Amino acid sequence: ALVDAFPNGLQMVALLEHPVAAVRRGALEPATESGDPAALAHLGRLKQDSDSELAAAAAPAAARLATILPPLRFVLPGGFRR
Repeated sequence: ALVDAFPNGLQMVALLEHPVAAVRRGALEPATESGDPAALAHLGRLKQDSDSELAAAAAPAAARLATILPPLRFVLPGGFRR
């Protein structure tokens, strides 16, 4: 299976755009577990997918991915302050 071929899930993120719903369903879990921020954007769209099983699974997957991703924060060196 694809999951065995790509165990870290990063390659599976692109499959969330596949035209076949069964492929999108198969890629959902490994793509979510990859922690790739691009997967979060795909999951938002998949919540409205025409495949009801996939749409139902996308919402909890998006919530799970949102907790995996680190918050974005930028710190400038040198103590620049106003």
